[in-house]
Amino acid sequence: MADNKNKAIAQGKTDPPEESDGRRRRRVASRRAIVEAMMALIEQGVMEPTAAQVSKQANVGMRTVFRHFNDMESLFAETTDVLTERVREYFLYVSPEKHIDARLRDVINARAQMFQILANFKLSTQTWFHKSAYLREDDLNTRKMLHNNLKKNFPEMQDMDVARTKALDLALGFDGWLGNRVGGGLSVEETKDVIYALARPQFD
Repeated sequence: MADNKNKAIAQGKTDPPEESDGRRRRRVASRRAIVEAMMALIEQGVMEPTAAQVSKQANVGMRTVFRHFNDMESLFAETTDVLTERVREYFLYVSPEKHIDARLRDVINARAQMFQILANFKLSTQTWFHKSAYLREDDLNTRKMLHNNLKKNFPEMQDMDVARTKALDLALGFDGWLGNRVGGGLSVEETKDVIYALARPQFD
């Protein structure tokens, strides 16, 4: 088998391993640059980046963008996956031995950092939401992750009725953050205080 492979390389029918590895690394780097360009544009406030904008930001050709991604939705999907991994650390666990006030402040502070990172991206997805089954499914999964993280940090939720549980999900989720931070024009600290004021009574 090895002799046949060496003969094929010598005859130009296949590439030496180092050349193949080099191309693979370039493909990975190119794909990563495209995703990073997408994220950079959204962070800059471009709510619906076009392929032309992405290719320019990534310093690659349009053909390269669509060689890696069939369409902009698939690019958006991979960008979502990368961002999810980047903010996973903010799904923290707080010891239930801490007082409820301290736990709530810890969770709000962690989510504030996460939501600040994702704010423009979440606003951007609103443009694509109605036409992307992937984004709708991702939104549902994200809400479940946030909800499960709350239940992990607040065992008290086991005794809550549906209304109070939903109130906590709303106050401590993206909707509560974006509604106050972006819609209400509040500062980060003001938004955290409002969220605390909305969430704290649910534990009384």
